[in-house]
Amino acid sequence: MNYDDALRRIESIETALSRTTWFRGYRSRLVLFSAISGLLGALGQPFVISSDQSPAGFVYFWVTIAILNLALAGVVLFCRNRTVSSGCDRKLVKSAMLAMLPCLFAGAGVTFAILKAAEDQIWMLPGLWAICFGLGVCASQFVLPEWTQLGGVYFLISGSVVLSWGSRPLDGTEIVATFVVGQTLNAFILYWTLERPSPSAGAAHD
Repeated sequence: MNYDDALRRIESIETALSRTTWFRGYRSRLVLFSAISGLLGALGQPFVISSDQSPAGFVYFWVTIAILNLALAGVVLFCRNRTVSSGCDRKLVKSAMLAMLPCLFAGAGVTFAILKAAEDQIWMLPGLWAICFGLGVCASQFVLPEWTQLGGVYFLISGSVVLSWGSRPLDGTEIVATFVVGQTLNAFILYWTLERPSPSAGAAHD
């Protein structure tokens, strides 16, 4: 076996390990922070967006909040990628990012299309955002504990329910029903499955 073959085999082993190891870069506190920012956004929306303002103002307001949360998550992932030492951990970071990117691009594309060509259908966006995000969570099943799929399923169901409400005033209720509740659920699942101290560790400490 030559040097190149050995490197390829090592890389294939690392890839296989990354698919059977949980990604720990998504911390429950970060996910819960995004839920809190959504709740604060819903409470503050009436003071930022007037009732007679174009529905596009609703989109710009929530897209800004989403970008801030994504930027914070991106910084956390970047810092984690800089600090991990093994190739397997780096592949986990890459896999986690690649799992979410398609849904983010889909959400951005749908938002742009509706703003550009169907502004009267902006009421559909909160539901579509939730469905896109739910698909991203479900796509992360290979790097996150299986219980996180509950969060993804919640986003899919709540997004569909919000869409079934039909056209209505955009007052932030849709964001609370989908994103705030969904991210709170995800934060709890991440804490319970990845961060909660194990009983055996506590017993050993005693």
